Amino acid sequence: MEPSTYRLTDQQKYFIVFRRQQGLSYDQIIIDFEEEFGRPVTEGAISKIMDKFNRTQSVQNFDSPGRPLIYSARDKRDLARVSITNQGQSLRDIANNELLNPAGASKSTIQRTLVDSGIKTIVEPKRLSFMESIDLKNRKSFAKGHLEWTLDDWKRVFFLDEADLLPTYQGKQYIRLRENQRPGDVCPNLGWKQKKLTIKVFGMVSYWGVGPLVPVKGTMDGPNYLRILQAHVEPVLPDLLRKVQGEVGRRAQLIMVDDNAQYHRVYDVENWKKRMGFYPISPSGWPSYSPDINIIENIWGVLEDRLYEHKQSLHKASEMWEYTQELWNHFDVEFIQTLYRSLPDRMNNLYNCRGDPINY
Repeated sequence: MEPSTYRLTDQQKYFIVFRRQQGLSYDQIIIDFEEEFGRPVTEGAISKIMDKFNRTQSVQNFDSPGRPLIYSARDKRDLARVSITNQGQSLRDIANNELLNPAGASKSTIQRTLVDSGIKTIVEPKRLSFMESIDLKNRKSFAKGHLEWTLDDWKRVFFLDEADLLPTYQGKQYIRLRENQRPGDVCPNLGWKQKKLTIKVFGMVSYWGVGPLVPVKGTMDGPNYLRILQAHVEPVLPDLLRKVQGEVGRRAQLIMVDDNAQYHRVYDVENWKKRMGFYPISPSGWPSYSPDINIIENIWGVLEDRLYEHKQSLHKASEMWEYTQELWNHFDVEFIQTLYRSLPDRMNNLYNCRGDPINY
């Protein structure tokens, strides 16, 4: 049965109207309609048709005008051009700027307009603004070499990194200023407080959770890095290797990933890596400017967010270190394993983006 009136032709609708005007009942119209057109019609359909005819003196369906267009085709081209030439402006900035948005369109309308114009907006990734064409090429090449890597392949990898931790929110931060106020009037001691609370740490992460977390005093260099590797990383490697070989296979080898800091590549450190028998992540190593594919960066970000949540109770570096240790020792293993499971997708995205930054 066809209960929807829009499936009826205008001829069929007028047949119903004329029969109703002749005083026929709904039951009689249903019988006549089926004899005439070979298809049924419901009482509800007849009622809707008559209601519409009584209101409009017509049975035709007219296109709804909808909301008027905010942007003409020319306005859309202008908006696309403005968004490209004002790279530092967020969508909210553009929406609130009367010169850039004279029509007063909302942020979501502007976003849809840009998407329709083939333009996407992303948050500029940190520490990736200095990449050159060779860096993009190396990142794409690295991703291509790991497109076929499964989760089991990535389980062999453990990540090492150093970080300066301070209680700061890792997302965008905003402050509100009264007229004639300056940012320094609202947070005059922010720089001093951050410097006072900043701690430098070394950390290790594997698929099975966090490894050692070591405070770093002074400037990190080759000898200091080697001492940390020998004193804190080397003792946990046998247990890690057993876990890897238990899940991946007896012949599986560990893969160590650190970034391209100069002291990571000094002679004594390279010799230590060879002595440990690590399998190389790639012939050329980990690509430069690639925190977006290094999952330990996500962990540092979570730690700083947690520290930020408790910043009111942190007054000196020693308290920062104690609380950081507590967070580290209770870090969610499932979250870390979720990051590992994201690595195959990161490789695909990085390759498809031709080495450009990806959002992770």
